[in-house]
Amino acid sequence: MHEELSLPLQNPSYAGVVVVGGGLAGLAAAAYAARSGRTVTLFEKASQPGGRAMTNHRAGFSMNLGAHALYYQAEAGEVLRELGVPYSGKEPPSLFALSGDKLHKLPLSPLTLLRSTLLDAPAKLEMSRVLAAVMLANTQSLQRMSLQEWLEQHVRHSQLRALLLMIARLTTYTNAPELLSATLFIDIMRKAPKVLYLDGGWQTLVDGLRQAALDAGARIVTGARVVAVEHEERVQGV
Repeated sequence: MHEELSLPLQNPSYAGVVVVGGGLAGLAAAAYAARSGRTVTLFEKASQPGGRAMTNHRAGFSMNLGAHALYYQAEAGEVLRELGVPYSGKEPPSLFALSGDKLHKLPLSPLTLLRSTLLDAPAKLEMSRVLAAVMLANTQSLQRMSLQEWLEQHVRHSQLRALLLMIARLTTYTNAPELLSATLFIDIMRKAPKVLYLDGGWQTLVDGLRQAALDAGARIVTGARVVAVEHEERVQGV
């Protein structure tokens, strides 16, 4: 069953699983649930699914909503492979930071730290200690520690602190170091996962996941804003 609907609906029936939100996570959840044999309805308040992953096409250019790169060797890539969503793209040859109207190589490893002109000598020395602390950290003991607390313990140089906070914002899409898990940030710094900039923008992922959900039998309802969940011991409706 391939079914994509808009409100208002006549005599709607939403038995089974309801997914609220048609971003990448919602579309993937709908596809997985439908593949397991559940009756699935996804509600998206906008006129089309995608959320912040949508791509605008203007004058021959594909424009994502902000910085978007895919960690294709991490969990997201595994989900896309499992759901049969195709994509292609290019790896950036190098990573740079813009500071003072000048591009500097981003110091994320001992080698790039030596070559980078982004940090002064004291900050470079402290960065080398931070990289060592990242590799030696016991992430199990940091489960309840925020990134802000971890930085306060390990970083004194303001220039280096600004760099690490920038990396955290870019890699996690989170500008709240007091809420962000130190473990998550350390894992990202350790793995330094490779990224792809996708051909055609992230809309290719939206389209692929939407089709995967529909092919599995999910129903997608657009223009539907969920305002409450009704429940008595268990969920009764939305």
